[in-house]
Amino acid sequence: MLSVMRDLFNMFWWGDWNYSIPIEIRETADAIEVIAAIPGVDKDNVDVNVGPDTVRISVHASEKTNKNGNVLYSEFITTTSERIISLPDTIVPEQAKGEFSNGLLKLTLPKKTTTNNVRIKL
Repeated sequence: MLSVMRDLFNMFWWGDWNYSIPIEIRETADAIEVIAAIPGVDKDNVDVNVGPDTVRISVHASEKTNKNGNVLYSEFITTTSERIISLPDTIVPEQAKGEFSNGLLKLTLPKKTTTNNVRIKL
């Protein structure tokens, strides 16, 4: 009975459906940078879609078998997870760049340059 209670607790408290990819958003003079921690996942299993004001990060992972015993607890992604991020500024999606190394995804998203408003004489 205790193991059933523990499994229910873990499913609702720590379950994959509740997993959120941790991120950090930085701003420079000409770009927005998004850094996401995605440990234990190959870059081939990460998809990034960039729009003018949002970024969608999708991770497709499968549970790996452990030859040294059963995994008792893990916070690594073992199913499909997704994070949609609203950006603080409009960007140019076609100029977005990304790199994935050591479990960190780093996106550099150039800001869209704005033009000044023009007053029209009536």
